[in-house]
Formats: sequence, C-alpha cells, structure tokens
Amino acid sequence: MSITRLYDERINNAMVNILSNKGFDRQWINGINVMSELEKLLNELVIKYTETSEERQKVFHLVQIWGGITGRNIYVKTNGGFRWEQVDEFYKPFVNVCLSIKGHSDADFEKAYRGAVDFNNNVKYIGYSFITKHLRFWGYKNLGEWTFPPYDSVMAEKYMKKKYYRHADIIPYWKRIYTESIEKGLSVSEYERKLFNHYHKVKKVKN
Repeated sequence: MSITRLYDERINNAMVNILSNKGFDRQWINGINVMSELEKLLNELVIKYTETSEERQKVFHLVQIWGGITGRNIYVKTNGGFRWEQVDEFYKPFVNVCLSIKGHSDADFEKAYRGAVDFNNNVKYIGYSFITKHLRFWGYKNLGEWTFPPYDSVMAEKYMKKKYYRHADIIPYWKRIYTESIEKGLSVSEYERKLFNHYHKVKKVKN
C-alpha cells in the first residue's frame, strides 16, 4: 500500500542549516528533494540497521529534519551545545525498545509509551511530539505501515479534542487510531496521514 504524501512536501532547509554543525553530514540527503523521499530513506535505514551509533545518529538527525523546525530546540537550547554521545546514551535503549515491539496489543502500547517517557526524562528539549516521530520510524522495521503514529499538538486538538497536549493521551490516541484504521480498512500510517493532512490543511486555511 502506498501512503499518501504529506500536504506540504517541502524539506525544511532551516533545519538542515541548523544541523550542519551538529554532526549532520549534508551528503546524507544528497538527491533527497521532498519529504516522501526522506521518508523512504528513513524506512530503508531502519530496515538495514546494524546497531551502530553512526546509524542511530543519522536516523536521529533525519527524523528531526522530517519533523520540522520545532525540532531545533534540542540543538539550540541544550547547555554546552548538542553532544551526540550524551543523547545516544539514552537514544540507544529507546531504539532497542522500539525494535522489540512486534505488535499493537495493550502491552505493546504500554511498552512503547514507557520507552518514550524514559527517553524524555533523560534528554532535554526533545519532547513527546518528536519522540513519537522517532518511534514511528524505528517501529517501521517490525510493524511496517502499522507502526505507532506520531502525536502532535494539531492531532491532540483536532482529532482528540484536547485543549492541551498531554503525553498521558498518547496511548488513548494510539488505541483510537488503530481501532479506526481497522474499521476503515486502512493501515495505521495511511489513516494517520489522511487525518494529518486534513487537519493541517484546515488549520492553514483558517490562518
């Protein structure tokens, strides 16, 4: 099944510029011109992952770029500057949790959520919206298009009808997305993308 493209296919060049002195090699995205190509690259990287720090670093930076300009905080706010070794101390076990999940039972949801909480508690300025984006890609290795969908503020407000973004709503969000995906005969990734595009288009029109 082919996932619908994002409503805005542009790669955020401001993020690329910010990362260029943070351990990010611009050669990593040579030939990558739109978000769908970046998604494909990330999926290929996690499928081929051989558990090296270099691979994790590449995926980390690319997911941050994929997530957009709000992903800059971990690079520009961290005291003493961004240090990959410090992040990877906690990113590696988070990745291991992601790769250990092979289904979407309540226990799987809880395991993924606890992995996200642990990572957030140990790494400043990453945030749950971006952590769920990382989970989405690392989960692809075993779950494919049934990987955990990202949970951002727009989905919290428009889809979950929440006044504020709370990480406590992540599991209820996942459960609703999975249930409705099955009912509609779509993969989780395809259903989430349709919702995401719809709500962001509506937001753009209102603005």
